[in-house]
Amino acid sequence: MAHNKKILLIYPPTTIFKEQERKRIGFPLGLAYIAAVLEQNGYLVRCVDATAEDSENEITINNDQISFGLTPEKIKKIINNYKPQYVGISVLYSCQAANGHMICSVAKAVSKEIITIMGGAYPTSDPERALSDENLDFVVNGEGEKTIIELLDAIRLKKDRNNTRGISYRENGCVKINPAPSLIEDLDSLPFPARHLFDFNAYSNTKYAHGTFKQSPVASIITSRGCPFNCSFCFTIKMAGTKFRVRSVENIISEIRYLIDKYQIKELHFEDDNFLFDKKRAENLFDEMIRLKFNLSWTTPNGLAVNNLDRDILEKMKRSGMYSLIIAAESGNPRVLKEILRKPIKLEKVEEVVKILKEIKVPAQIYWMIGLPGETKEEMEDTIKLAEKLNATNPNVYSSFSCYTPFKGTKLYEMCKSKKFINEEKDIRDFKYCKSTLDTEEFTHDYVTELRKIAWQRANNIESDEDLRRNEKLNIWI
Repeated sequence: MAHNKKILLIYPPTTIFKEQERKRIGFPLGLAYIAAVLEQNGYLVRCVDATAEDSENEITINNDQISFGLTPEKIKKIINNYKPQYVGISVLYSCQAANGHMICSVAKAVSKEIITIMGGAYPTSDPERALSDENLDFVVNGEGEKTIIELLDAIRLKKDRNNTRGISYRENGCVKINPAPSLIEDLDSLPFPARHLFDFNAYSNTKYAHGTFKQSPVASIITSRGCPFNCSFCFTIKMAGTKFRVRSVENIISEIRYLIDKYQIKELHFEDDNFLFDKKRAENLFDEMIRLKFNLSWTTPNGLAVNNLDRDILEKMKRSGMYSLIIAAESGNPRVLKEILRKPIKLEKVEEVVKILKEIKVPAQIYWMIGLPGETKEEMEDTIKLAEKLNATNPNVYSSFSCYTPFKGTKLYEMCKSKKFINEEKDIRDFKYCKSTLDTEEFTHDYVTELRKIAWQRANNIESDEDLRRNEKLNIWI
């Protein structure tokens, strides 16, 4: 195959537990940023979201799981017809790794000369596992916009790959992990995500909405990167670092204008990891949205920390279009928050915010997590009781419960590994929020999985298993 500058970027099909999860389709912002940078540098780019493009198609994986999206045969046909020099795959979660590796296999079946590259949290957290697949040539670790260009230039110009920061690859039978690149300081210098390379309408279907959903069309947007909190369970710092980096309000407003003009959007989903960390910047953004009369509804599917929330900013957020608040509280026990999760929030602040939300008539969804290493059954009960209390305080509060999932590369994962709480031979497709994978001195994974259902019912006044399944599968807040 003669060298060309054609690259095919693929977001893989998605695997779910058919009884515990519903199908979700979220716009792949990370892949769209990579596509935009590649186009800016003269590459011919095609993007395929194999989850969104054929979401009704289902493939049975085993008794519990299905995958949905494009079949391997259809993906192979796309690769055959496009004839790319490179195939890039984005794999956000370890539980979706098999789907990413399937694409590597399909690409190499078309031509051994196709160069396969994988990015996302999964290969960044575990490049050794990812590169044990001989059909994968390179991993881009962490933030990828600078690294992907440097890697492709090194391949094209036959430069020494050892000098390309931020990549992993095989060398003499061993996995070589190069030093991390410097993070992108000026986020305004990045082009807007290449949404034009995707079927935008596929992400405005309330049936498979990612998180809450009020109006359509909807667009995802990210206004900052990095999080200084350094929580023990979170992989964010491995992807985007602990330094909080921001886009200017002017740059964000410019993108919102573009989304309104180009796609006639009516709703925004802010996907930042710590949207309100710089409170003044956030307030300036809300002021501009109000002044310009965008009249958009908006929410934050990843959840917000409550630290910088008070009545004034909550009222401003509502005036600027916020229709529901999603709070990432995680635990209802102070010791668990401080000593296990290392998350710097106060439960009194959560209760204060819920009270204000009732007064200003904004519904809320609260994210909780149970089954943590070192957590006791009594401390899990504290979380459920606080969720019940908050619902009693404000009937428009809805609680979502997850089983703790260990992500490789986090402090809690290392703790689980050292104490032998997890079975590393277990199929990583099972490492999902709806099923516990931990067995500790305090509890079994079956106990936590069952308690999650009970917690959901108790906190949200759900009476039957049938109602529970309906709530979990809908999970749409309007």
